Amino acid sequence: MLRLLTVMAVVGLWSSPSHGWAAETANAVPMSKTLIVLTLDSDDPVAIRATSLAQPPGILLEFPLKRVVGSLPERSVVGQGVIQAIRTFYYRERAEGQSKRFIRSLHIGLSAPYAYRVRSQSGKIIVEIDHPASVRSAQVEVGLKGGTIIGDLQA
Repeated sequence: MLRLLTVMAVVGLWSSPSHGWAAETANAVPMSKTLIVLTLDSDDPVAIRATSLAQPPGILLEFPLKRVVGSLPERSVVGQGVIQAIRTFYYRERAEGQSKRFIRSLHIGLSAPYAYRVRSQSGKIIVEIDHPASVRSAQVEVGLKGGTIIGDLQA
C-alpha cells in the first residue's frame, strides 16, 4: 500500500503544473461565407450529388436522375475571390421535342479548397462556401430576372 502511495505521489509531482505541458494558443482566423444560388423551376427539391475536387480545387454538382434541363453557358468565368468559374456539362442527347438540353453536372472552380455545404430546396440549390474573410466574397445567383434558366422536369 505504501509503495502504491509513493508511486502516485511521484506521478502527481511529475505531472504538476511546474513540470507539466504548455499549450500555445492562436487567434482564430475571421471567416466569411460566399453563396451560390441556382434558381430552379421546381416545386420539389432536386436530387443532387456534391463532390469535392482536389486539382484544381472545386465542387462538382451532379444531377444523377437526368431530369434537369437548362440553357446555362458551358463556361462562365467569374474570377472574383472564391469563385473562379462555373462550367456546365450536358448530356449530349436531347429529349425528343425538347429545345433545351439535360444538365449532367456543374463544376464550380474555386481559388482554393474551401469547406462547403450544398442543399436543395424548392426552387433552388444553395451552395455555401466558407472561407477566410480576407478572401473577396460575393453572392452569385445563376438565373435570369423574371425567368429561370435551370428547370426540373417532372418524372
